[in-house]
Amino acid sequence: IAAFCAAATDESINAKNLADNAQVEEVAKQMSSRADALNALVAKAPGAVKADVTAISGAATEIADSLTADPTLANFNDVVAKFNTPEIEAASKNIDDFVAKNCKG
Repeated sequence: IAAFCAAATDESINAKNLADNAQVEEVAKQMSSRADALNALVAKAPGAVKADVTAISGAATEIADSLTADPTLANFNDVVAKFNTPEIEAASKNIDDFVAKNCKG
């Protein structure tokens, strides 16, 4: 769990540090970095959150690939809408709850 906690709390995977005025191309680069970090996190994820981390990692990879291929505001809006689902929200909440409970420090 320690390796997961260290990686899960690394700022490189936390989307909240995106600048509000970031252009789509910059967001695509940042999402690619986050997707890489999340893909690496899957291997460290404990069983309790492995499926959730896998779901978030897959979504991040798909978002990054889509934005890299088409760095337009219209595509950005489409991608955000596609992944704004109850399933992704639940997976994210499960990970956040697990980290809050198990990753003190």
